[in-house]
Amino acid sequence: MKSEYQLDHQLERIFTKIGLGMKLKADIELQNVLNNRPEEMDVWYMLGELYYEAGFIDAAGKYWLFYPSNEIRVVKSVDLYRESMNFSASRILKDVKFRGDKAKLPKFSREILEELEKESIENSGKAPTYKRIQHGKEGNSNSNGLRGMILNQGCSFGNHNKS
Repeated sequence: MKSEYQLDHQLERIFTKIGLGMKLKADIELQNVLNNRPEEMDVWYMLGELYYEAGFIDAAGKYWLFYPSNEIRVVKSVDLYRESMNFSASRILKDVKFRGDKAKLPKFSREILEELEKESIENSGKAPTYKRIQHGKEGNSNSNGLRGMILNQGCSFGNHNKS
């Protein structure tokens, strides 16, 4: 698909910027991709890596919240993020502002989002919702997407010990 090619090309350019130390520019561009393609789990993962390596552990947790991982650093980051939001589902939903199609999310991510919405409704009587982004027929990223590229490039992203 043309749009998948465009996304892969855009992510490759962003990955190159990170390698050159242009992390602020990469962050801005990744945020733009995420705003347009909120179902792309590779982008959520990459933003988590970017913030983690910069030492913003709680911010990394925000982006890893919907990403399934048993890595201790990811779990601790997500826990710290939840703590920084006072474990409030409503605050987390307002901070994350997911504007995508839940049906296009992987099962794990969709379940986390639905759990937060349910908890928010139980505690406050409502769950924050945001206008959904329409972006054509594109769906989830492929399993060999950006994360695979990161792990295969031998860079520092993704090469952390699991302790």
